[in-house]
Amino acid sequence: MTKNKGITLISLVITIIILLILAGISIATLTGENGLLTKANTAKTETKKANAEEQVKIAVAGSFDNEGKLTADKIKEELKKIPNVGEIRDTNGGFPIEVDLDGYTFIIDENGKVTRKAVKPVVDYTLSTEEQVAEGTEITVTITASIGEEEKITKITKPDGTSANNTNTTSFIVTTNGVYTVTAEGSNGETTTKKIIITNIGTAEIFSDIYTATQIYTDSTGKTAKIPE
Repeated sequence: MTKNKGITLISLVITIIILLILAGISIATLTGENGLLTKANTAKTETKKANAEEQVKIAVAGSFDNEGKLTADKIKEELKKIPNVGEIRDTNGGFPIEVDLDGYTFIIDENGKVTRKAVKPVVDYTLSTEEQVAEGTEITVTITASIGEEEKITKITKPDGTSANNTNTTSFIVTTNGVYTVTAEGSNGETTTKKIIITNIGTAEIFSDIYTATQIYTDSTGKTAKIPE
């Protein structure tokens, strides 16, 4: 009498579980903040940045004359020879010179030193309504911050001092007119501060840091007022 040989249901389940575990390990290895794909993209970005900087440095090195002198005109002439070079900007015909290449901006000083310009966060905002509303009405201010593709927003500090970390957007609520300050910080340590002016709640109040002493404010009803001394 022969016995049927085959895989049992328990063996099949165990095999599937093992395969799922191995698949999970593989995905975690490939993706994630320290995954292979992330590291590969980081290495690609660093290589692109290093190549761009090297091309600018080579252009600068070829701009010195026989006496070791450097002129802005000669540097600009050499920079224009770089394939796909972007905009070249000088300062009143002299130094420092800025040049855009492969998505980066480099600064060249009068000594020929090349540095990469730090990218600062860009901060924008929207209001839940820009219409004139009644006194005490809640208005939601939504903050959006962005920075270059190499960096990320690490913190957005709201007017009350609280922070939203590792996010590009946050919000807060206001119920009175005023000047509200938010600050965004990038992973490169650069910060941008933006003042948000709210004047559409109730009868708009006058703030000395919004209007100058010589201005006359007119609200939505046509009433006017001067800044008090």
